[in-house]
Amino acid sequence: MNAKLSEFAKTLLKEAAQNGGAFLMVELSDGLRIELGLRPTLIATEARQKTERKETVKDLESKGLIRFTGGSRYELTSLGYKEADKL
Repeated sequence: MNAKLSEFAKTLLKEAAQNGGAFLMVELSDGLRIELGLRPTLIATEARQKTERKETVKDLESKGLIRFTGGSRYELTSLGYKEADKL
């Protein structure tokens, strides 16, 4: 499956798997932030980049690799961990 994932999707899966299996996606006035445990926050400030990252999260969710758990929190599924292990 990883051939169909964008580079950002692969990075997000790998980083989430290495940092507790979850991340937060928060839209603030200075941009879209994706927070991964103790890792540096992935920030998108340009409209195109914000849109691409939001679509990546939706794509990962539609593929069953992550699930929305409420608020701004997402977590890897069992399939997501398996895909992250391949990367």
